[in-house]
Amino acid sequence: KKDAIVAKEMAKRETEEAEKAKKEAEKAKKAKEEAERLANKKAKKDAADAKEKAKKDAIVAKEMAKRETEEAKKAKKEDEKARKEAVEISITTKSETVKKKKTKKTSHKLYKGEVKLLILPPVDSKNLKELEDGLGHTKGLKILLTGGTADGGIQIVVSAVKPMPILNALREMPQVEEAISKDDTIHILLK
Repeated sequence: KKDAIVAKEMAKRETEEAEKAKKEAEKAKKAKEEAERLANKKAKKDAADAKEKAKKDAIVAKEMAKRETEEAKKAKKEDEKARKEAVEISITTKSETVKKKKTKKTSHKLYKGEVKLLILPPVDSKNLKELEDGLGHTKGLKILLTGGTADGGIQIVVSAVKPMPILNALREMPQVEEAISKDDTIHILLK
């Protein structure tokens, strides 16, 4: 009987321990499921946060690119404006220089052989054509070469067969505002 009671108590204890182990296993399983659920929830949140951050970064990058493009356009416009102003100042300065260096309305200087004519900018194409026609019709004068200069002017090389007052002839042409001689080159300002 004693052995039966001991066996019964042992069986009872083993049953209790088995139930306790079962409860602990269920508790561990629930803890594992909760941990997985929380991990999934955190991973989803992290993914959503990363996606949102990437979206915001893309918007910021797009705005910066737009701003930089606008600044580049503005800088280009300012550069063009400054360049135009520089050309206008250069033209005005050259025009004033020609006017200040006016010589007598008539010159006794005679030119023979090749003579360079430098037409200062701005160059009106109609007046240039008329000047070229006038030079071409001047007796004893031949146009050898016509070309552009780096500053937007025109250079014409003529040849005088015999000594002639080219400066006076130029000053009499209606399209010529002023003509002066400088260093064996005749500088011309067209109207």
